[in-house]
Amino acid sequence: MILNPSWTHKYEAYWNSIHKYNRWFIQLRYGAALGLIALTLFTFLTDFFHLSLIQFTVVLLTGIFIIAYNYFFKILSQRSLKGEKFNEIEFSLFQIILDLMSLNIIIYFTGGIETPFILFYIFHMIIGSLILPVRLVRLIAASIMAFLFTFSMLEYKEIIHHERIAGLLHFEIYNDFVFICAYLFLIGFVMFVAIALTNKIAQDLYQRELQLKQALEELREAEKTKQKYVMTVVHELKSPISASVSILDLVLGNFYGPL
Repeated sequence: MILNPSWTHKYEAYWNSIHKYNRWFIQLRYGAALGLIALTLFTFLTDFFHLSLIQFTVVLLTGIFIIAYNYFFKILSQRSLKGEKFNEIEFSLFQIILDLMSLNIIIYFTGGIETPFILFYIFHMIIGSLILPVRLVRLIAASIMAFLFTFSMLEYKEIIHHERIAGLLHFEIYNDFVFICAYLFLIGFVMFVAIALTNKIAQDLYQRELQLKQALEELREAEKTKQKYVMTVVHELKSPISASVSILDLVLGNFYGPL
């Protein structure tokens, strides 16, 4: 599969946008990772929520892991600014994959179907739709839904242990089959609608940018044509006028004798 979307006919502005998005993602990821670590420490220091030792350890280590690979991404981005070239779309895809892997771990250890962290899947689908081909983003979304449904069913059947956050909910919903199906259907519906809308908006904006760029180039060509025409007219008028002035100077200067 070709990673750059088919609607990117002219690449200069597109690649500049991707590079800008990558730098923006790196900055946002620092905030997300620090927020996750702060929230984890908050649950340890307060009685509002309670994490088990394994939950606390895994979530905290995941936050540290996010900061570590984000620092690596920052170094790569700085090298790109210094002239070292690499495929910015592959760079974006690699970031999204690592983010989703980390998010999967966080979601499982913070309650699975019960955790509000599931909503961050939608955020990543919107990001992916701005950069990647829509078919690839849909494939990623389908993989996410398959993962959510699989481990939700495994928890429902009590094949794997449900890692709930004590204090977050006063009732359990992971063992309600109807709720699981309805909730996952809504999450999937929102993700795919967000992918379609974001990709359509990105295409429209890029096409408009191309139209504006084309119109600017046409104006520049028209200006060059006008200047060339004016110079041609001036040259064509200047030659006979100069000859006439030279003859008049000779006549008026009596170089041919008195009139």
